[in-house]
Amino acid sequence: MKINPYTYIYYHIYKLMGKTSDLGWFGVAQYWRASVVLIVLSLWVIGGGLAFIASLFKWDLSTQYPFEAAFITGVFGAIFNYFLFHRNDNGKKIISMYEKLPKRTNYIGGLLVLLGVLLCSWLVIESFQMYGEVAKKLK
Repeated sequence: MKINPYTYIYYHIYKLMGKTSDLGWFGVAQYWRASVVLIVLSLWVIGGGLAFIASLFKWDLSTQYPFEAAFITGVFGAIFNYFLFHRNDNGKKIISMYEKLPKRTNYIGGLLVLLGVLLCSWLVIESFQMYGEVAKKLK
């Protein structure tokens, strides 16, 4: 079976959401909670990657509308996730497909997903620190 990294990350986030409380999501939205977390991680990778590249090449990324840029990117991510996971209950099919994998494979995959999330977090923090230093030099 070929594993798609994006859907596999979704699967592990879904499993994590099943172990947490609903926190106002009313239980039926476990698929949507995983999708929202995946969108946020995607924004971290895009924003952190852009800031990291800008700091390397000393580009100025300042914009007058940073909220709008993140909002538009998030909307496109939500539309993409809707068609990938929620239309025609594709999320349930994806979850059941990955449930059939051996336990050891899912355990190793879960560790890799955790490592990836930690690396995304580091990328965001480090890239904005580096970009902040470049921005100070540009002024």
